Amino acid sequence: MEDLRKRLLKVEERTSYLSQIKDGVEWGNLSGLREKFVTLRDKFYEYTEDQLAEEIRAF
Repeated sequence: MEDLRKRLLKVEERTSYLSQIKDGVEWGNLSGLREKFVTLRDKFYEYTEDQLAEEIRAF
């Protein structure tokens, strides 16, 4: 479970980096991805490990 949390945080860091390079979250679907990250991060422990793995793979 900790590994999945680390993977989620890494992906979140990468999208943050992209938004800095592209001067905002308006590029592509970065705002939508950020919303998904926030939802997953806030409700992290409400998911089963399999559900989390599937959600993170979807990114």
